[in-house]
Amino acid sequence: MKSWLLASLAAAFLFGAYNIFAKMAAGRLTDAMAAFILEFSAAMLVLAYILFGRSIKLDIASVTSKGMLYAVIGGLFIGGGSIFYFYAFRHHAPLAIAGPIIFAGATLIMVLSGFIFFKERLDLVTAAGIILTLAGIFLLSISANRG
Repeated sequence: MKSWLLASLAAAFLFGAYNIFAKMAAGRLTDAMAAFILEFSAAMLVLAYILFGRSIKLDIASVTSKGMLYAVIGGLFIGGGSIFYFYAFRHHAPLAIAGPIIFAGATLIMVLSGFIFFKERLDLVTAAGIILTLAGIFLLSISANRG
């Protein structure tokens, strides 16, 4: 198995599992505090990985202003998304419906961004995946409105 695929599967598991704890934290903390604690905890893990990870070299010379800018913008998006994420769960969004809507929507944005901004290939299978993702979001939205 390719290393990037194994890493992708591990990330999918970790992102999926964190939803359980986010749902449990929602309503027990304010949305902003829950998002802050989540992001701070994540930052501490990444910092430990940078400082103690064997495969990471702390190379300040490799830091670019554009790289920093894109990382900050990405951080702003993840922070904002986290606040809305906790808001949804604090307002009793079902994990089995809201989670897939959020992540399928994010997946759709990633696929379309890859095609539009990064000129990645859009083949028939990927197009079918986009259509199925949209259908899934639609069906989950109907399910959410029924219950």
